[in-house]
Amino acid sequence: MTTQNTQERTPSDLLQHIQFEGCDVCVIAPEDYDHLQAELAAVKARNEGLEKDAARYRWLRNDCDYMDEQLIRNGDEIKCGEALDAAIDAALREHTPRDGGV
Repeated sequence: MTTQNTQERTPSDLLQHIQFEGCDVCVIAPEDYDHLQAELAAVKARNEGLEKDAARYRWLRNDCDYMDEQLIRNGDEIKCGEALDAAIDAALREHTPRDGGV
């Protein structure tokens, strides 16, 4: 394996291809395993966030019958960011069957 920093390599760079009993096998050095586990956890966490954002968007796009001005307004202020996410999530819970939603 090269001395290149693990942070700079892609997961495929960390794999070594070997022959074992006539078969191609991919192996990873033990010192790279923790890095890949951490990278996988980060990707999974990012994916969960993206899935929630996608569900919010789909709900807003497809079920806009439930939207009212109070969903996006807080008095004279327009909700945005986490406040808007929380309002959409609450509306989703209220108007989505128990087997769906965020």
